[in-house]
Amino acid sequence: MTNFVGFARPGNKGHGVAFIDIDDDGALDIFAQLGGHYPGDHAYNAFYHNLKAGQNHWLEVDLRGVKSNRMAIGAQLTVTAGGLLVYREIKGSQGFGSTSTFRQHFGLGGNARVDSLEIRWPSGVTHQFTGLDANQIITVKEDEPAWTRVK
Repeated sequence: MTNFVGFARPGNKGHGVAFIDIDDDGALDIFAQLGGHYPGDHAYNAFYHNLKAGQNHWLEVDLRGVKSNRMAIGAQLTVTAGGLLVYREIKGSQGFGSTSTFRQHFGLGGNARVDSLEIRWPSGVTHQFTGLDANQIITVKEDEPAWTRVK
């Protein structure tokens, strides 16, 4: 699969990979940090724009902390959709050489609706939402009882 999608870059070394939905279409794109730590390194970073996605449903959640920290680091999110159960935790970093966006992406497969979204904030505040439509980006602010659709 690595060769098929063009990820193979012989001679380059990988330092980190970050996932981001750069164009807000629900398809995760990939940024690979392949260069070295000094100027003039022969390896160049690579961005892979996902043009093949779209067969499955998704939900993206952006959190804004108020009582907790602004970026909601430490918040835990759980999504159920059909028989699917997906868990995410917002981290300050992950891996070596790169980190993914704070916005959380949930792949939902064939499920067109989210049965429930639970958010547990570091402050102890909990949000519970049910019956969300898939294929949208929402924002949840810690001190507000409802979510807002971004796209």
